Amino acid sequence: MSTQDGSNVKVCAVKTDFDGVQRLVKKIFNDREFNEQLDSDYKTLLSSANSMNWGRLLPQIVYHISGYLDLVNKKAIGLGDQIDIAVPTGNFGNILAAFYAKKMGLPIRKLICASNENNVLSEFLTTGIYDIKNRELVKTPSPSMDILVASNIERLLYTITDNPEQVSNWMMQLKTNGKFEVDKTTKAVLKQEFYASWASNKDCLLNIKEIFDEANYLMDPHTSIAHFVAQKYLKETNSDLPMIICSTAHWAKFAGAIYQALFPGYELPEDEFRIIDILSCSNSKIQIPESLKTLKNKKQIHKLVIDESLGEARKMITEFLGLKK
Repeated sequence: MSTQDGSNVKVCAVKTDFDGVQRLVKKIFNDREFNEQLDSDYKTLLSSANSMNWGRLLPQIVYHISGYLDLVNKKAIGLGDQIDIAVPTGNFGNILAAFYAKKMGLPIRKLICASNENNVLSEFLTTGIYDIKNRELVKTPSPSMDILVASNIERLLYTITDNPEQVSNWMMQLKTNGKFEVDKTTKAVLKQEFYASWASNKDCLLNIKEIFDEANYLMDPHTSIAHFVAQKYLKETNSDLPMIICSTAHWAKFAGAIYQALFPGYELPEDEFRIIDILSCSNSKIQIPESLKTLKNKKQIHKLVIDESLGEARKMITEFLGLKK
């Protein structure tokens, strides 16, 4: 991201984790004075490209439907037959899109929520208790799922309860106490709609190697989490229903984790490009994307790092847009 050379692109890092960045973005969006100034004086509106934005969920709904129709076209199922869908998730956006697809009529029987060691979501869907009070964020091989406060849980609860006051109360409890518990009716719906479990860091890496050795298919760590939990679900339920496992990233973005999975016990090189070279040389079927090959020689353009503060964010946006202070 720091090598992006588009004339209309600016990039900065924030000295925090995903939850901290998401908190900061929400603070910016809720800064009415700043947003009104951007709109009235500079005709500029702020938006988000991650699953905080409803616009991110819309195309995800479509590809769940598309995946189902692919199974129909391949005659793996008949039109109207039920399936299960397994999704690796941290912010609960992708699996919420599948939930909405089901509400729209897609015949999904069970939504399988796969978490990594930051298993707050699988715990919540299983117990009805969302608890981050005594939990610390764990660094895992699947960093896009290293999240404790999933934005889209609020949307899920609103859809289930149709009670904005109750949902608002739960979210306030989470903010002030680090914990909330839903009512019995909502718990029953969660249990009916979702199966949830998680995979450890060790499980994730072992699963990558096992599938690569057996099927010569190289999964990224996030997909590995979904596959591991899906297999656990099948063993527990003896289900013979067709299942879609959502593969959500390319393995080459997580070369370090892939190296650790395929070469356990070996020292991990510090240079990620060196890691990618080793992986491609070790197996002729491991192809490196052209975009990564060219990235190696690109110049780092963006070096700005800010703190998790509203003042720094406002200053960064103002300077990026070339606006008057």
